[in-house]
Amino acid sequence: MRFREETLAKIFTYITVIVLLGIVAFEAWTLQRERWRRKETEAQNASQQESLQELKQINRDLKEENAELAAFRNKWSVYASSLDNSEVLALRSDLFMRTDLIPEKAIQEIRERMEEEEESVYTFDNPNGDNIFLPVSANMGDGENCLIYTAAYETGGSHVIELLYEVLLDEEEGIAHRDENGEVEWTCVAYQTGEGWRAAESGETQR
Repeated sequence: MRFREETLAKIFTYITVIVLLGIVAFEAWTLQRERWRRKETEAQNASQQESLQELKQINRDLKEENAELAAFRNKWSVYASSLDNSEVLALRSDLFMRTDLIPEKAIQEIRERMEEEEESVYTFDNPNGDNIFLPVSANMGDGENCLIYTAAYETGGSHVIELLYEVLLDEEEGIAHRDENGEVEWTCVAYQTGEGWRAAESGETQR
C-alpha cells in the first residue's frame, strides 16, 4: 500500500513539474512575442518618423522654390507691359501647347548629367502650382522684341528647365509675328538646367 502511495505521489509530482514547465514555456513564449511586437512597433515608428521628416523637407524645399519664383516674378513684373492681356493669353496658350519648342539639348544635358537612359518627357504644366509665363519688353530693333520667361517640368520627375523665348512684335499692331501657317514664331534664346544659363543655338527650339 505504501509503495502504491509513493508511486502515485511521484506521478503527481511529475505531472506538476510538467504543468509548471508548460506554464514557464508559455510565459517565455508570450514575453518573446511581446518583444517582437515591441520591436516591430519601434521599427514602424522610426520608419514613420523618417517619412515624416522627408515630407517636411520636401515641403520646405517647395516653399523655398515657390518663394524664389515669386520673388523673381515680382522683380520682373514691372516690365511685363509690352503686350495687352488678350495677346498675352494667346501667346501663353500657344506656347504651353507646343512642347516641341523645349530644346532637346537642354533635356539631353540633364539626362547625361543624371546618367538616365530612359526618354524624358517635359511639359510646361507646373505640378507644384501655377504655370510660369512672364513677358518682358526688350525694345530692340525696328519692332519690339518680347522676351518670355517660363519653365518646363519633367513629367513624373523632379527636373526643371528654365527657358527664355523671344517673339518679334509688330510695331504698329503690337501682336506677335506669325508664319505663313498662322503660328507664332518662337525662338529659344537661352535655357538653364541647373548649371547656369546657356545660350540656345540656332535650330534648338525644334525637336
